[in-house]
Amino acid sequence: MPHTERSHQRHKLHIYILFVPAIVFVIFSLFTTLNHIYCGIIAMFFGGLATLYCRPDLKGKIWVGGILFTILYFIYFGSILPFYPQYVELYWNLDNLTHILVLGIPIEELLFAFTFGMYWSGLYEHLYWRKLIKSKEMSTN
Repeated sequence: MPHTERSHQRHKLHIYILFVPAIVFVIFSLFTTLNHIYCGIIAMFFGGLATLYCRPDLKGKIWVGGILFTILYFIYFGSILPFYPQYVELYWNLDNLTHILVLGIPIEELLFAFTFGMYWSGLYEHLYWRKLIKSKEMSTN
């Protein structure tokens, strides 16, 4: 990240941006009738976008993180279904969801995994960006 970019005004928002998913979730939960899984999906998506605003250099990492986490979640969830084929019907209230299943996995679970992966993938660098920059500057001197 160039020095001019590091001094940009948006970097003063790092700590606040970490709370975007929680704030969006509370707002959507209190003021809409959406199912909480949809509130969570929207909240994590906004968290990923907020991280992207604050750290545009993490654009690739955010999207790849979302895809990789979705793949891992799909493999994990898919490994349960052969042993417990009625797992989704027993533990998910499909009447409150879209009824869209991808190889037996509710689409809402995969969307949540994607948006969580978006947010989570840049979280470390988002939290510790000042330490990372200082250590890089010290190693170049």
